[in-house]
Amino acid sequence: MKLKFLHKLLISCLLILILALLCFYYASNYEKHLQIPSYGAILSNYPLGEVVHVEGSVVNIYPDSYNLIQNYQGLTLMINVLGPSPAHLGDHVSLLGVLGPSNQIVKVQEIRVISGWKWEFGLLRSFLALIFMVIIFFYFWKFNFKNFEFRRR
Repeated sequence: MKLKFLHKLLISCLLILILALLCFYYASNYEKHLQIPSYGAILSNYPLGEVVHVEGSVVNIYPDSYNLIQNYQGLTLMINVLGPSPAHLGDHVSLLGVLGPSNQIVKVQEIRVISGWKWEFGLLRSFLALIFMVIIFFYFWKFNFKNFEFRRR
């Protein structure tokens, strides 16, 4: 009985370790395989004149430009986007544009704007759905600590 429990525990730990390694590999390598460069490419080799993907929150709006701020791997990056702002302060903007000198987007090709309240509502809605799904799961299933398994109620 104890051997069966240790066997299940060992397999569970091994599967969690494999999942963690796969997540770490994906997080460290996914930017290398993007079709359109993002912040990693901007920081490493600054592809001047190329189309890049930039996203962030609008922090300043000027008559001829606006600023996006994004926290990327512990660094706070400020991108200046030339042109009129389609967003308001606090809105989340994702755009494709041509990278100019000194962290500027000189020509916007495609832009997506998510209002600040919609961004927060989406996060809240996802959290509430997660709570609802956990309640439904534990309504139909219970965890047996003796055998280290889920059982149908």
